[in-house]
Amino acid sequence: MSTAYGGTRWWENYAVRYLMPSVAGVAIVKWICAHGCNKLLPLLSLPAKGEHLETASLTLLFLYGNLFCYVASYPILVFHATRVMDFENDKWKHRFPCDGYIATSLLGILAFAAVHYFTDYRRPLAFIFALGFSFIQVWRVWFVFSKRKAFKGCHGVHGEVGGDVTALYAYNFRIAARRGRREETLEKDGREIIVTDVAALEGYDDDDDDRLRTKLGEVLWHKEYMETYRHLREHGNSAFIFLLELVLAVLIYCITVPNDEGVKQLSAIGILFAIWAFPAVSAHLIGQYLERRFSHFDRRWRSL
Repeated sequence: MSTAYGGTRWWENYAVRYLMPSVAGVAIVKWICAHGCNKLLPLLSLPAKGEHLETASLTLLFLYGNLFCYVASYPILVFHATRVMDFENDKWKHRFPCDGYIATSLLGILAFAAVHYFTDYRRPLAFIFALGFSFIQVWRVWFVFSKRKAFKGCHGVHGEVGGDVTALYAYNFRIAARRGRREETLEKDGREIIVTDVAALEGYDDDDDDRLRTKLGEVLWHKEYMETYRHLREHGNSAFIFLLELVLAVLIYCITVPNDEGVKQLSAIGILFAIWAFPAVSAHLIGQYLERRFSHFDRRWRSL
C-alpha cells in the first residue's frame, strides 16, 4: 500500500497482517497433536514424532495452521455483520453477555477455568461453553433482523415512504450511501455544494466539513477517514483472531483425551468445529437478504 508521498507501508499489507495468526495456527496445531500423544499425526498425514519434517509435510502443516486460523476467525464475521447493534447514540452498547468482545473474553475465562478447576468435567463443559458462544452469535443475527423502525432515506420493503426497515438494512444502506455517492459540483452563493439522488432523498444535511473539496468535487477528508477506521479494524482483526485461536485451542485441549484413539480425538474436534462454525453460516443469509432488498424484488412482485 502506498502513502501520499509515494512510499510503501509494508505493514499495511494483508499478507503481513494475517501472517502472525497463521503462524500461531501452525504452532497450535503442533501443540494439539502433542497433547493427543501424537495420535493425530498419521490421520493428518504428518510425520510421526522424531521423523524429519520434509518440505511437503511442512507445507501441509502450514495449510493446517491456516485452516485453524480461518476457522477460529468465524465469530468475527458474525460480529462484523451484526455491528449495527454495538453502538447507540455514539455510545458503546455493551449488551452483556451478547457483546462480541465481552462474550469472547468470558468464553476464554470459562475455558481456562475448566482446564484448571474442573478437570473431570472439562470435556462436557467445553461443548456447553462453545454452544453458548454460538447461541450468542445466533441471537445477534436475530436481533438485527427483528429490530425494525422507520429510517430517513429508506423506503419500506414494498416501497412505502416511511415504512419500517431492519437495522441491518438501514445501516448497510447508509454506509453505501456515504461511500458511493455520485458527486456533481455546482456553484451556489460562491460555495461548492453536492447534488446526488441520495442527497435529494434525504434532504441533504451533511456537516460543514463536507464542503471542503478537491477540484473534482471529492470530499477531502472522507478517503483518509475511511482508511483510518479500516486500518484500525484490520489490525484489530489480526489481534482478535489470535485471541480466538488461543480460546479455541483451550477448548480443544478440554475435549481431547490423550488416552483416546486418534479417530475419536479427531471426531471430537470435528464436532467442536461444527458448533464453532455454525453461526457464521448466517453471514450467507445476511448476504442473501441484503441482495434481495437491493433488487426491490418484493416491491415489483407485489405490483404484478
